[in-house]
Amino acid sequence: HKVEIKQGEDWGVAWAVKNLQTGATGNPELTYEIYVADPDAKTKCGINENEIESWITTGRSERNIPLAPGKVLYNIVRINVPKNAPLCIVRFRIETTIEGNDYATDFFDVQVKSK
Repeated sequence: HKVEIKQGEDWGVAWAVKNLQTGATGNPELTYEIYVADPDAKTKCGINENEIESWITTGRSERNIPLAPGKVLYNIVRINVPKNAPLCIVRFRIETTIEGNDYATDFFDVQVKSK
């Protein structure tokens, strides 16, 4: 799971999650959050995690999304890499919960390339 984004570019990273809960009824609510999950980000990139997370312009998190069993949520997180961003690779994590219980997690890497 890697996306290459040039300095100064804006990209969307698509992701999806399917509710595979058995025995559930109604529309349980899903919550997600996307954040930097790279303990070496400061060393590799020379900037801290908060600065890197500020590249996320839309879709960082959302709460209380109805997601019935068997249904799929499709989403896009928008990432705008600044023109002066360092050339490095950093990992982002997507964490989801359903009704407050941990559900699924995945990751994607963003590699910043020169413009």
